[in-house]
Amino acid sequence: MHPAARFGFVPADLGGPRSGDGPVGVGSVGAGYASGSERVGDDRVGARRRDDRRRSRLGTAAVIWAVVVALLVPLTAVAPAGAEPDAAFVPVEDGSLDDGVDPHGAEPGVDPGLDPIAGAGRSGGTVMLRPAPGTVALTFDDGPHPVYTPQIMSILEGHGARGTFFVIGTAARQYPHLIADMVRRGHSVQNHTVNHPFLTRLSNAGITGELAGANDAIVAGGAPRPRCYRPPYGATDGRVRSIAAGMGLTEQMWNIDTADYTRPGAHVIRQRVAGARSGDIVLFHDGPANREQTVAALPGILADLRARGLRADTICQTWAEYGFFDVRPGHPFEADITRLVNRGLATGFADNTFRPGGPITRQAMATLLWRRSRQPLVWPDYHRFADVPPGHAFELPIAWLTGSGLATGYADNTFAPTALVSRQALAVMVWRLSGRPRYASAPPFRDVPHNHAFAEPIGWAAAAGLLRGYADGTFRPTAPVSRQAVAALVTRADAIRVP
Repeated sequence: MHPAARFGFVPADLGGPRSGDGPVGVGSVGAGYASGSERVGDDRVGARRRDDRRRSRLGTAAVIWAVVVALLVPLTAVAPAGAEPDAAFVPVEDGSLDDGVDPHGAEPGVDPGLDPIAGAGRSGGTVMLRPAPGTVALTFDDGPHPVYTPQIMSILEGHGARGTFFVIGTAARQYPHLIADMVRRGHSVQNHTVNHPFLTRLSNAGITGELAGANDAIVAGGAPRPRCYRPPYGATDGRVRSIAAGMGLTEQMWNIDTADYTRPGAHVIRQRVAGARSGDIVLFHDGPANREQTVAALPGILADLRARGLRADTICQTWAEYGFFDVRPGHPFEADITRLVNRGLATGFADNTFRPGGPITRQAMATLLWRRSRQPLVWPDYHRFADVPPGHAFELPIAWLTGSGLATGYADNTFAPTALVSRQALAVMVWRLSGRPRYASAPPFRDVPHNHAFAEPIGWAAAAGLLRGYADGTFRPTAPVSRQAVAALVTRADAIRVP
């Protein structure tokens, strides 16, 4: 069956064989709000102490049960066949400009707004988004607070760092200007419910109301709709996660707890973060009570991270809200990459990176050009490849690319979807897309002589200003083309109206 037929389309028979040019080598602990109004003074301190005693009793019971279980379960026990391994890090597929992702814009079977990033840790069914490589996420619960939240933001800004604030809906409503300030300073603003209840004790409607109300308060303050929520007290279960997922919220926990709410001293709080590694998520509190010790500890913590080659950055944000981690303002290809993404021709990876210097595969290149051509479902001729079976995630883009004569397969009837695109292959694709214009001169590169197999496409692409060589006078035709080079080429192609 032709791939378009599965979508209700039958391609027009435009005739003509395919070009025979050959292959293109180408846990949060909070104050326990009981109502929509904040409680202050001794009432809140008393509630905190009662919560601390309750946690202590629960912790003792947990230790007793752990000992009992250790005695009952043999050390040689193994997981049943087919069980998911208890891995600390579970990788996911790359972004939609690379392998493993539906070319329409989402990874098969995964909500595009909820992609767990590469290195996501799973704990009891919880998906934790991890910060970018080389960074640590400093997260702050139970705010915003009119005194401590501004101080924390100023310290972060002074150290070139950004934080993630899991805010309480009641506080967000009371201090909307602080929500707006978080956004202005580039921080991530996420959901910590309206009243800080135990979600597991609420009805389905109660859970929905807590999460929806906090979302509304955050958006009303000027922040983007939250992508994540953190359950108060870390109290969660499958029912809570399911309801939250239906609202587009990913559960976000932590793996380093400073327990700053106990006020152990600034030096102790700092020491508890001393062992933080790349990808760790640290829990602090910026409200609702006295957080002077947290404020005092923060400069030293940031200095310690910097001394070990780490930086503090956000989690739970999307590119549209905050930009890619690896394409910051001033990046030489920032404008090209931004334009490419804004047009929907490519997205970044699930860890909020674009990987501008990374390579691009043949199936990804097919997808980008297919999207640029408005995702056509009709092409002149289509040949079935042995390695692109019906239902392949990139079947339609590959069918369009090859059916339109922009690329061909190999002699063994394969397309090699995951093979990398070379610079000469990119030149050939764009040359063919432009109607195979004539170019008789020798290319201006010392490694592309006049009799080179791809001299004409490379020479034309260089003359048209679409591709450039290196400072040493070479073109390096067989080198993999980078994602940022593709972004720049699309910008240049648009400027000269390449189809």
